[in-house]
Amino acid sequence: MPFAPGELFAGYRIERELGRGGMGSVFLAHHPRLPRREALKLLSPSLSSDPAFRTRFGREADLVAQLTHRNIVTVYDRGAADGQLWIAMQYVKGTDAAHALRSSGDVGLDPARVVHIVGEVASGLDFAHRNNLLHRDVKPANILLAAASYPDDPEDVLLTDFGIAKLVDDSQQLTGTGNLLATLAYASPEQIEGRMIDHRVDVYALGCVFYELLTGRVPFPSDNPYGTMTSHLSKPPPRPSDLRPELPVEFDNVVARAMAKKASERFDSCRELARAARGALAAWEAARSAVPTPPPVVPLGRPSANRHPDVHPSNMDTPTTVMPEVVLGTAALSQVDDAGTTEVMQTKPGTGEGPTQRPTTTGPRPPYLFRVERFVSESSTPTVWLGPVNTEKLGPGNRVELEELLTKVRFFELPGELPMTRVVADDIFETITVAAGVHRWVVGYLRFGSKHPPELDAIVRRLEGIARWQAAKD
Repeated sequence: MPFAPGELFAGYRIERELGRGGMGSVFLAHHPRLPRREALKLLSPSLSSDPAFRTRFGREADLVAQLTHRNIVTVYDRGAADGQLWIAMQYVKGTDAAHALRSSGDVGLDPARVVHIVGEVASGLDFAHRNNLLHRDVKPANILLAAASYPDDPEDVLLTDFGIAKLVDDSQQLTGTGNLLATLAYASPEQIEGRMIDHRVDVYALGCVFYELLTGRVPFPSDNPYGTMTSHLSKPPPRPSDLRPELPVEFDNVVARAMAKKASERFDSCRELARAARGALAAWEAARSAVPTPPPVVPLGRPSANRHPDVHPSNMDTPTTVMPEVVLGTAALSQVDDAGTTEVMQTKPGTGEGPTQRPTTTGPRPPYLFRVERFVSESSTPTVWLGPVNTEKLGPGNRVELEELLTKVRFFELPGELPMTRVVADDIFETITVAAGVHRWVVGYLRFGSKHPPELDAIVRRLEGIARWQAAKD
């Protein structure tokens, strides 16, 4: 039922509508006696006339009213008026996590913010679980976000809408056998199959939310409910790093355990999930900050057809190490023999053919040193560069991911320079250099004007999550 501003309902003066859901509408309203604004939730007339829904709606208020926690929206009062049931709740001035995702362009939120949100929701859920109450509808739209009371504090996070909660030990089946009430995108396998459930359905849903907040996508997107349910039942949990390669693999592990098909293999509590997420974030941030800033060195320089010095100081190692330069388009690999003599194994310029000789048929063995450089215009000096990054000093997640990307793209078989397919104004020339032992491979391409494998972009994004870009000084 629509209300005009200033209209009265059950003594509350309506200010405006805040939102609509499957069970009814929520309005911002002024309390009849207290100088306070509250969120007034009204059950739709059709549901208000249904005895089963009336019972559920009343029980929602009675159960949640017992919960007093900083991460759970407080229920103040409930009643019925003009044939409609209503609940008065704490008004949270802000937004919800679903809207925050849309505002980000659906590409995912900052990982530190995601870990904070999940940690706060986990605290509220575990408090409810200790009071024998399940939520069973954990999703971004039910997570409210508000500015903190103090500027330096993180945002406030509150969980709302326990509309389908019920006492764990209550034998009365209010929802009916096999009636799936949770939103399918976050529903656990046991919910979908109508089996016995416990607090770990909320652990599963929180794992789904963790994935979505990181990536901007639900774990198993589908055009129909059957596809979503089948995926929850049979497909392995998705990996956040597949969509955001800069994220640590440890986040993948958190999602995998939280969304395990068997409840016994999940985290035993939501706070345990949150602790694992915080640990993964802390390790990732420590690894990024621990990457040393290399001393000032001479940049490799953008290769050109008329430029091929015999030796050049390498940025891939310490400044005292001298290695022969690899020139894109004329040589994909250089090698120094035991006597210190440089042997260049060439490719034919413009043909893209591989080198005439390789030190191994399976590619070099790790560890690797990575470096990325970007050039503008026809400059032979990079504008910015990334690295060096030594995989021997990385955690297993980043190390394995980089090695898998090299293998997937067959990096060591690529030509020195990928062909241009179109002209793009102010394009940037990018090179990825990988060193292994005494060998060094360079692949260069125009970022927008060259047709290059997406794995090369994934390598750069992964390195961006480990090291910082450095700019050339004028």
